[in-house]
Amino acid sequence: MRTVALQLTIFLLDASTLWLTLSAVGARAQFWVAFASFAVASMVATIGPVPVGLGTFEAASVGMLQMLGVPIEAALAGTLLLRGFTFWLPMLPGVWLARIELRAGRRKATAAAAPAAAATAPPPHDERDT
Repeated sequence: MRTVALQLTIFLLDASTLWLTLSAVGARAQFWVAFASFAVASMVATIGPVPVGLGTFEAASVGMLQMLGVPIEAALAGTLLLRGFTFWLPMLPGVWLARIELRAGRRKATAAAAPAAAATAPPPHDERDT
């Protein structure tokens, strides 16, 4: 039950973010309009064939907002701002941390490979042997 409550809270906060982004671009939509649009767009993105609903969420959100009376320019701007804040922006720290981990992994692999390479390398050629 706690998980359902937390997911509902996240859903309401995301719908609130859409409502606020619409207000920021000058569209005076009621909260239920943003909530309905977000709900339908989330369902379309979930059942759509595209990973993470990229494109399908945006198209459904803009379409629903326009059907509910929001001008298309404001609907598109608000939806893109929403996706920027809730999808792309949180990805930046993850990409940064992934780069750090990949570099650390490469350093460890290089350090582990150096002794093995030295053990299998042929002995250095001495000029006196010829």
